[in-house]
Amino acid sequence: LAVEDRMCRQQQRQQQQQTATTTNHNSPPLPLPSISTSTSLSTSTSTNHHHQPPHPPSTMLSGGRRLISSGSRFEEAIGYSRAVVDGDYVWVSGTTGYDYATMTIVPDVVGQAEQCFVNISRALAEAACSLDDVVRVLVIVPKREDWEPCWPVFRKHFGHARPAATLLHAGLQTDAMRIEMEVTARIPKKPQPQPSQSQVTEATAAGATASSGGVVASSTTSGQRSPPKPGSSTQTLL
Repeated sequence: LAVEDRMCRQQQRQQQQQTATTTNHNSPPLPLPSISTSTSLSTSTSTNHHHQPPHPPSTMLSGGRRLISSGSRFEEAIGYSRAVVDGDYVWVSGTTGYDYATMTIVPDVVGQAEQCFVNISRALAEAACSLDDVVRVLVIVPKREDWEPCWPVFRKHFGHARPAATLLHAGLQTDAMRIEMEVTARIPKKPQPQPSQSQVTEATAAGATASSGGVVASSTTSGQRSPPKPGSSTQTLL
């Protein structure tokens, strides 16, 4: 009996151990450090980077300087403005023939030149001026033979302003870019309103009244002084 009792107890202990082991295996595992959060954050950051709101057309800085953006991804990626307004002048960065709304560029140089003027005109309009206010232009053309076909486009847009101009032959950022233009413009001064005829008449009458009052004052002042010596000429100035 003692032997049988010990065997029963052993069997019970074995069953308890098996039950405990099965329970541990079926229980949910302890939470492990998860990297899914950092992965989702990375994905979210990347998504936000590619879907950032468009850059505002202009930004005012301290001191009255104003930055103008065209929305080009190059400006944001590199760190520059399409144009900077400071005082009476507008400095427009080197501008290529990209259509910044679609970030596409036509293959021919004449079409790129036209798009250059479109982009530059938009930047100048943000500064309350136009191509007619341009005083300086720098043109960069990688291939010499590409410049002469652009003359009619250049003359069409700058025929009135006739700015000082410089041409350089140099490589551009990509082979697709065949022309680049950089301009400086002066913001036109607002014309001062001319006075009306009635305002001119009133101003003339007021001046005459003031002059008449001066004569009386002169006479009164002269009366308080000693009479002039005979043969001398005295004039009182107010």
